[in-house]
Amino acid sequence: MLSMLNTSRSASRAAAWLRENRPTELFLELPPACEDYLRVADYTEALNLMVEDGLLTPEEAGTLRLEPLLRAAEGCRIHCYLDPMHQLAKREFLQDVLLLSLRARVSGRVDVEGWRSAAGRLLKAEERAGEREAAYIASKCTRRGACINLSESACRVLERRGIAVRTHVLAEASKPVDMLLGLLRKERSGSSVSDEELERCIRAHLRFLELVETLGYEDAVLRLSYPQDA
Repeated sequence: MLSMLNTSRSASRAAAWLRENRPTELFLELPPACEDYLRVADYTEALNLMVEDGLLTPEEAGTLRLEPLLRAAEGCRIHCYLDPMHQLAKREFLQDVLLLSLRARVSGRVDVEGWRSAAGRLLKAEERAGEREAAYIASKCTRRGACINLSESACRVLERRGIAVRTHVLAEASKPVDMLLGLLRKERSGSSVSDEELERCIRAHLRFLELVETLGYEDAVLRLSYPQDA
């Protein structure tokens, strides 16, 4: 599994990995209905058509950095694994994050329970979708597949099916929201997570938003204080 952010730097690292390792299949974090578009149109036209036909929002299409991956994966079979209900839950979570962030910036107060509830809805959807996403990948993978940003739930299902999963972290940093979700995944597995830990992630996210406004998204990611080894 390739863990990456929607940045040019992450995409370049993923493309280099694909050229070096030559998987037989590449699984993208898009709904299966997107596969036909990627087969019959060039990348930019395919994105435009997916937006026109309602498979992606303009915002989703604008943040994707998949073209370097598709070029590097020439000769691979391209599949799209994201369960539509999981996609919807991701959209709703982003809307929740925008609203909660705005409230926190206006009031100066962090609604930890509101963030916990919003993230919980996403994680429940992620767990429910994991079985379906893993089944789809297992049905299409012939030898050695590469999956972009597959959820932990789907990875666990694949491993239960006897399919080995190795994770390669290609992201240059961990965004605070991703760290928040990581903490709450641990909490759902039985670990204790305090409100103070969650609030630290949320306030880090608010500082990250200020960086995005000042520097732009890609440069803001490079300034995050949570570097990861790639």
